[in-house]
Amino acid sequence: MAFDFLGFAGSPSISIPLRVLGILVLLSELAGLLVYIAFHPERRRLIQRIERAVRNPQFIILLAVTPITSQFLLIRITSIVGMVTPGIPTGVPLPAFSILGDLPWFIAAGLLGPWQAAVIAGVTGLFHALWDTHSLLTPLHMVLQAFVVTWLLRQDYIERPGQAARIPLVSALLGGIFYGLLRSFEHYAYSGGSSFDGLDFTFSLLGPTFAAAIAGSLIAGGICTWLQRDSRFPWYRPSQLSTGPYNRSLAARLVSIFFVVGLISSVLLVFGDWVLAQRSARDLLERQMLQTAKQAAGTIPYFIQTGRSLNQQVA
Repeated sequence: MAFDFLGFAGSPSISIPLRVLGILVLLSELAGLLVYIAFHPERRRLIQRIERAVRNPQFIILLAVTPITSQFLLIRITSIVGMVTPGIPTGVPLPAFSILGDLPWFIAAGLLGPWQAAVIAGVTGLFHALWDTHSLLTPLHMVLQAFVVTWLLRQDYIERPGQAARIPLVSALLGGIFYGLLRSFEHYAYSGGSSFDGLDFTFSLLGPTFAAAIAGSLIAGGICTWLQRDSRFPWYRPSQLSTGPYNRSLAARLVSIFFVVGLISSVLLVFGDWVLAQRSARDLLERQMLQTAKQAAGTIPYFIQTGRSLNQQVA
């Protein structure tokens, strides 16, 4: 890992995705956000909330420190040094996270609300995009992560899943996994070559990408968990708890249980198949390299004998 005190290095740049799928996803995300705001059933109340949020001094302070925290104490994962993006003669931007990068919008998620957190997360993503990822999708994906985390933090279900979701550290873990998936898609969208080249490139960066996404979220979640436990801090706490929709009837319970079991089984199955395929590919490559080395070494005695014969003739 490499450590930067401030990440504002080099000239800022940002670009659109190389693949058509990435451009379609970018346009659909922008269109979905605009449609949600324009056709919201309580659009006037939503606009009023946004106007009040802009005048909120807490929001202004969090927004003001966002450019610094997004690039302050930056940690880059250097395990992929030397990789090249398929179809592009450039290196791969190292996955990175800031120690305090996710903290402003995480505090806004528990202190102010979803739209305030989304705006601050968008600004954080913009600075990451300009100096780190150079991806136009990064700000939008950080906005989506902020919405997911805020939705989890503000669950009012009385059961244990709702209690766990209201813990910032748990919400940070789930939000980091979600953001890691989105960042992995960005790698595919910004890669060249064939689809198989893009998938191979994406899976090669899967570990460092998820590590950076989850680490930044967990740091912010840990700090906010400590703030939540302080009764003097005005963290959001639901005034009234209700039964979750997954526990309101016997049929809902059965569907929820089967869904969770099926999801866990599918993830384990896919992960196991991926590990077995990786081991099989490595073993096959090692056998082929060993066979090639033996064939190449088999001709060495011939050249040695030829050299000796030439030396005897010269002598």
